[in-house]
Amino acid sequence: MKKVYFALMTFLITSFLVACNSGEEQNANDSSGESSESQVENTENGNEAEKEDTTTDQGNGNETDTSDSKQLSESDIVGYELQIDLINEEKYDYSYDSQDNEYEIEVGNGNTQEITGEDAKADLEELRGFAHIDPNQPIDDMVEATLSHINIDITNLADYKLETNYKQGPQYSVEHRTAKGPGNGEILGFNLSVTKNNNDELEYDYERSGEAVIEKANGEETEGAHEEIEKLLENVKISSDQSFAEIKKNVLGQIDINENDIQEFELEVKYDNEEEINLSYDVDD
Repeated sequence: MKKVYFALMTFLITSFLVACNSGEEQNANDSSGESSESQVENTENGNEAEKEDTTTDQGNGNETDTSDSKQLSESDIVGYELQIDLINEEKYDYSYDSQDNEYEIEVGNGNTQEITGEDAKADLEELRGFAHIDPNQPIDDMVEATLSHINIDITNLADYKLETNYKQGPQYSVEHRTAKGPGNGEILGFNLSVTKNNNDELEYDYERSGEAVIEKANGEETEGAHEEIEKLLENVKISSDQSFAEIKKNVLGQIDINENDIQEFELEVKYDNEEEINLSYDVDD
């Protein structure tokens, strides 16, 4: 009887231990499966995130490259010509050409003081930062910063002209003749010349009391175009408190030309108070 009892107990204990081990193995397998699935899911998510980050980086990189290719700085300047005329007829001329190693400063009214060569180079290189034409800076701010640097009161300014050459990219020119007489700032003269990348040319020549001609790329010429050009001028603002880029964008927008499609841009505007704004942009091939 005891033997039977002992055998029965042994069988029950053995069965219990086997069942416990099977449960632990099942739990382990389930945990392993969940862990594997989690690792796979995390890996997939990681790959997708990495792929998304890479795509984003590539996109941002392309945008940056495009943007940077249009950005110019003081360090890119290889030459500039700055001319400042004052109301009292005093003149300041600065000429900087690092490629030909030519440097010259002329200042005076009648008795002109001239500095050349290495004697002028240091002052011209210091001024180079103010010779940089930032297309996004208002013209008035650019002029004021330059005059302030060379201690000229802006109220004495008659004419400011700056031509800047860069190692690469567009070459810019800005001229602003201040108002000298009475008037309402109305435009009396408007001359626009645009050359596209495919060498097509478009010209607008307008005098309020004279001729008004539009010459298109196909050679077609429209005379007596006062109404068309005056409508254009009504829809666009051109003033020295705007930037070069703003004026160029607004003018080109009125004639349905994309900024990226042009290689030359020349604009001359004359007002009834004798103020003038002249801008030019030339892509250096």
